[in-house]
Amino acid sequence: RKFNPTTGEELASAATGLGPPGGFAFAPNGDLYVGNFGSSTVIRVHEGMQQFFILPGTTPMSTPSSLLFLPNGDLLIVSMFRNAIHRFDSTGTYLGVFATIAPVPPPIDNTNYPSDIAFDQDGNVVLAVLGPTNPPDNRGQILRYALNEGSIAGTLIDTLVDAYPPL
Repeated sequence: RKFNPTTGEELASAATGLGPPGGFAFAPNGDLYVGNFGSSTVIRVHEGMQQFFILPGTTPMSTPSSLLFLPNGDLLIVSMFRNAIHRFDSTGTYLGVFATIAPVPPPIDNTNYPSDIAFDQDGNVVLAVLGPTNPPDNRGQILRYALNEGSIAGTLIDTLVDAYPPL
């Protein structure tokens, strides 16, 4: 949904047919990118026109929960059910895995549910991980990754927060 920032009036939707949306980001050129959690796609909205940036089933990315543009124009997409961050160039070409989040060993649900991604004050990538859905074993993390010049993958620098309990 889109709203006038001054009046609060609802405007025409920027993107339609999403079910449900999973994260969004603005590209350096102002285009809007929206993760479609339900169909594991990413939609690009350019000058009011909506088109697929990533088609269903064309990459290992699944269930996008957050998107982040890197300074070089590449796009990181958090794949919630795949325990990974995937990297794409500005044309939508899949470049590879930026980071993999270690799964939780059985018998606990082995998905860690990485959710949100952002930059820290030093330009490192910070990732919030919700943790398994099996309370009371649900313990999330906040992980920090360095960008590596000339490499698709990031390097885990440290865990800023570990084993925080669910709210």
